[in-house]
Amino acid sequence: MTRNDYITQLQKYLKRLPAEDYQDAMEHFNEYFDEAGLENEAQVIAELGSPKQAAREILNQLYDKKTEMGTATAKNTILIVILSILAAPLAFPLALTLLALFLTAIILVFSFLLVLASIWISAIALGIGFIFTAFQVLSIAWSSSLLFIGLGLAAITLGLLGTQMTIILGKKTVLALIHLMQEKVIRRNRYEII
Repeated sequence: MTRNDYITQLQKYLKRLPAEDYQDAMEHFNEYFDEAGLENEAQVIAELGSPKQAAREILNQLYDKKTEMGTATAKNTILIVILSILAAPLAFPLALTLLALFLTAIILVFSFLLVLASIWISAIALGIGFIFTAFQVLSIAWSSSLLFIGLGLAAITLGLLGTQMTIILGKKTVLALIHLMQEKVIRRNRYEII
């Protein structure tokens, strides 16, 4: 591994640092390599360890530095742990309530789709019933028979179009719910683990 490769990998691991800390760390490593000279690059790399190890060391030093400055103290850490323990009795029922609300929303959406599908199937059945009635009324009055055929065809058409729209709406709803679960429920780690 060359100096440039080492520095490039190190930059990748330290890029999430605040700008000032990142700049200081990169200057430190560049100065260290400059002082050792071109002929001792392999020795410097061996002393520093892998870029990942060097990045861990820098992060540990920064944490220790912030602890000494008072921004991250043991007292603060203990306080956070105590608050987490005290919040647990409240967090668990709250999480269950949110889960119940989410499941209720899903059930309501699918119930609505089922009601729509029932309406359209009823419209198709009504249209078929009108057509059968048209054939029964044909011998009495042909104009009434034509009226029932027209109403039957309109009801069947409305039922088929409504069914198609419900299927499209159902697909979009399922995709939206899957997308929502991916966004809200499945949390992705946004930071690289060093």
